Amino acid sequence: MENGGHSCKPFEISDAGEYNEFSYTANSRPTLFFEYYTSLINGDLNKEFTYIFKPFQSIDNLAVNLQIPAAAKDFVVKPTANETRTDERGFTYNIYNYSSVEPNQSLVFDVAYTKSGNQPSVVKEQSIGTQPNSQVGNSSTLFNNRTFLVLALGGAFIFFTIGVWSFYRISQKYYQRYQDE
Repeated sequence: MENGGHSCKPFEISDAGEYNEFSYTANSRPTLFFEYYTSLINGDLNKEFTYIFKPFQSIDNLAVNLQIPAAAKDFVVKPTANETRTDERGFTYNIYNYSSVEPNQSLVFDVAYTKSGNQPSVVKEQSIGTQPNSQVGNSSTLFNNRTFLVLALGGAFIFFTIGVWSFYRISQKYYQRYQDE
């Protein structure tokens, strides 16, 4: 996060055997905001998974917000959260706050709940770096750039057309004067 806002950076996720490894290049020691979505939680009704967070660098302060899936029943997570909160859309989050997390220290979250179907609660938005050859910027920025380009080319065409028309009209007047003399 830079100046209170997000700064999107390209990243890579690679299969490291028992876990996925997330990596990116930092310019300094930044505050990192990372959202994790998974479609690997399967099961007819009862769902269980273990999420292990294992940093390879020290972390001064870490906040983990674990969203309870929509329509989930009997949701249990171990360890018990420090606090919970509900957002404006009605999603409830288990919140964990850690300070001084050491390299290779494993934070383990065992999650179990009941929910029919495998539909996600939130549809993942396309993020920068998640697809090969992704462009930096969001769709509204790209739309605004395309819109600007179309308007600029259209304006240049109109300006050129008016210039040619004006030149033609002026040359016609001079030609006619020359013919009259």
